[in-house]
Amino acid sequence: MVRNRLRIISSAFNCCSRRQKYPPPKYSFPIKEQAVEKPYSQAGLTGLLLVFMLQCLPEAAFAVQNHSGTISVNTTWSAADVHLITGNVTVSSAATLTIAPGAVVKFNASKYLTIQGGLSAVGTAEDRIVFTSYRDDSIGGDTNGDGASTGQPGDWNSIQFNDSTNESTTELNYVDVRYGGNGSSYNIYIYRANFPIRNSEITHSAYYGLYLQDNTMVLEDNRIADNASEAGIYFYRGS
Repeated sequence: MVRNRLRIISSAFNCCSRRQKYPPPKYSFPIKEQAVEKPYSQAGLTGLLLVFMLQCLPEAAFAVQNHSGTISVNTTWSAADVHLITGNVTVSSAATLTIAPGAVVKFNASKYLTIQGGLSAVGTAEDRIVFTSYRDDSIGGDTNGDGASTGQPGDWNSIQFNDSTNESTTELNYVDVRYGGNGSSYNIYIYRANFPIRNSEITHSAYYGLYLQDNTMVLEDNRIADNASEAGIYFYRGS
């Protein structure tokens, strides 16, 4: 805190410090007190102090929801929490998992998300949905409490879509998927399922960013880059 000190002196003074006798001056000029405008009122200083304290406080911790096992009913993961996949998660053929715009989903080491039903992950340009590593502090805070850290390719496994995927309820739009590919896997693996992926970024996989097998996919306005394999997308009997 910076303290402003203001000292106002309005008293007569001698022009010399030694005690010598001098005749009084012929003319005298009284010193008038003048009102000094304070730079800040008390209320203003209190407001500045409050702003300073708020800026110095650490960021609020994000609430974390842990997930593992099978999702067998329609479920929505909100943007109010960080969703941490602590054990492998499967969305059954009877269910659709909806990820809200702006939501963050993190994976513990080697974990994956399998879609047998539907996955609706539709964000916006302002509120993208992020699938990333538990060590990625750039989004959703320090989820694992290990201090400052960044995700690494291969931290987690993949998002896997199989041939029972409900194509009518499945879409990826304005989604970022990064730091997967553990065990020569991929950020996203799609087997005999056809649904759109648009406006998304698939990056920093330890292997391929996107692996397509027996698909006819709609890929539009995506960025698939910075993956360890020379090919960001691998097509196997697909188009």
